[in-house]
Amino acid sequence: MIEFSLIMATYGRKEEIDIFLKSLTVQTYDISKVEIIIVDQNDKIILDDICSKYNSILNIKHIKSDKKGLSFNRNIGLEVASGKYIAFPDDDCTYYPNTLLEVEKIFNEEKNLDVALGRIYDKKTQKNIIRNWKNYLYKVNINNFFLSYSSITIFLKRNTIKFDDQFGVGTFFGSSEDADYILQLLKSKKSIVYTPNIEVWHPDLSGNVMSEEKIYSYGLGFGALVKKHLSLSLIYLFIQAIGYHILKFFSALIVFNKYEMKKRYISIVSRFKGYYLYENK
Repeated sequence: MIEFSLIMATYGRKEEIDIFLKSLTVQTYDISKVEIIIVDQNDKIILDDICSKYNSILNIKHIKSDKKGLSFNRNIGLEVASGKYIAFPDDDCTYYPNTLLEVEKIFNEEKNLDVALGRIYDKKTQKNIIRNWKNYLYKVNINNFFLSYSSITIFLKRNTIKFDDQFGVGTFFGSSEDADYILQLLKSKKSIVYTPNIEVWHPDLSGNVMSEEKIYSYGLGFGALVKKHLSLSLIYLFIQAIGYHILKFFSALIVFNKYEMKKRYISIVSRFKGYYLYENK
């Protein structure tokens, strides 16, 4: 009986997938109750050998997709998932040996729980990754969701909600697919908690230099998210984001940092443009 379906939409990576699959082989959880659904968008990289390497140990479903797009291909995975619980690992993340055991534990303790959100954490350095994750359990709502999630920290009971394929990598609105997914869950009255006990690992992105194209695409996604789920909470979030980038722009202006000024300008303009251009289906 399958308890967990781990849906990984992948493009452009191979060695990282090997490392992720290896992390599953040392789970303290019964790995025979886990299926890994790899939705493969690659046109040059071949993953067959990686899948074959672990086929005798892991239950792998390798699905090849000829259409690019993170949300679209996660939805392909959702269509074939058979587990009680669903997760969306990135193709460059790993699970700790107790990750799945902790997920099962929180669902057993919280009988009416629909979604558990964990944190991205480096156990070697004992540091949070990507954001300043809280050290306590709390209920997630529309007012606090934005700093409570990453797509790879979402673990939920299987349901009929799909990702909006207008959002995410590979689309015009190139971000916020995970935020949109959380908001869909909240609007469906799903019970969501954040717990620091569920931990996954991902490379730290703080030192990465984001291209202007990606900054623009991310901003479009954020603006579209606010337009789609328009509410006082989302308007406040939008104002906070614009205010933050305006402050950063003027800080860069004082020292005449042209690159930083341009980056902040793109961040501001793209958010307004995403808001203006988004239309509900």
